[in-house]
Amino acid sequence: MRNKMNDESENLMNKCGTMNEIHKIAEKNPRLKEDLIANLQALIDLISDVFNRQSFKDIPFETYTAASEMEIERFWETIQFVNESVTHEDRIAEQIKQRAHMQEFMEHCCKARHYFFSIKKCGEPTCTICHPLYCSPEDSEQLHFFPDPVPSEDLHYKSFEELYDMQITEDHRPSFKSAKAKKKDKMTTTKVKHSMPFCPSAVCVKNVGVVVNCVECEKPCLLFSAKKFSVKEREILQGFLDTIFYICSISFYNTRDLTIAAQKNQQDIPELPDDIEENIDKEDNCNEKEQHLDSENEEFDKNMEDSICDLFSKVFVNDSWTCVSQVEKLYYSAGIYPELCIECESLNVNEVADDEFSCCSSCGNNTAVSKKH
Repeated sequence: MRNKMNDESENLMNKCGTMNEIHKIAEKNPRLKEDLIANLQALIDLISDVFNRQSFKDIPFETYTAASEMEIERFWETIQFVNESVTHEDRIAEQIKQRAHMQEFMEHCCKARHYFFSIKKCGEPTCTICHPLYCSPEDSEQLHFFPDPVPSEDLHYKSFEELYDMQITEDHRPSFKSAKAKKKDKMTTTKVKHSMPFCPSAVCVKNVGVVVNCVECEKPCLLFSAKKFSVKEREILQGFLDTIFYICSISFYNTRDLTIAAQKNQQDIPELPDDIEENIDKEDNCNEKEQHLDSENEEFDKNMEDSICDLFSKVFVNDSWTCVSQVEKLYYSAGIYPELCIECESLNVNEVADDEFSCCSSCGNNTAVSKKH
């Protein structure tokens, strides 16, 4: 549904297979970013309109505009006011942990949760960590950390106003409750057999050489294959994984049918309002001259889909693993991935003996399995 960009930008886009590739090329060619944003705006508006007309439990959805370049730059300026050594490249937790002063600030002034992050100065005039307040002490006392979710009796969560000044924990977060239910000292588990057609091994892990991270627990999930992947196959697989949101215990069994499912979903799209339909019709008329290019793109997409289907006929995931499981032992046996904590997947691990699995200082002796067998 997007309009055609200029030839230069279209040629650059044709070289990209994933969002990461688009980001890298856009950094070298700023014009591509401008053209792409302008080109997709009509589609963004359409999708926003569709979501704005949806509701969940009688509460309408809300859509928000993405942060502007100026807002993002102001954010970085604020971060650098706290710690000048932080750069635009410090985008993940492990990089921030290397900044001692920033880490001190986060421990002193911040509350980090699974789904949100809030900051509040201590208010002490002599504090050298968060600096003096800009507002009055009276106003500061009225400010509180963002509240954790707490369920109410009507199947919704309690409102922000009810919880704002309360001291609560994240015990009611669904994924937290699942993890909390795992009692390591007296835990009983029922082993569920995986659906792979072969016995997983470190060799099968190295044959693929790619992991997919769960969007809920963020742990790496191993991919297995009885046959070794080529460099090209790894690139296609990684490109596909970059476009999905994976959750532990989901297999890729029906991945080869995604094309059929996508075509069916397109037929099931609900009827749109007349004004949107009219705009779409106008766009369709303008795009008739591009049918030859569309045919080429369709052929390219079909070839890519065939490649993905072929890959997922021989690559598998351990669907018996869940978000409350430790990192798979074969992750360490393969010897091709960076060391991380077996419990929380942190890269900041302590030195351990050769016969022990890696763990961070937070998990320490709490890990249920520390010895390699």
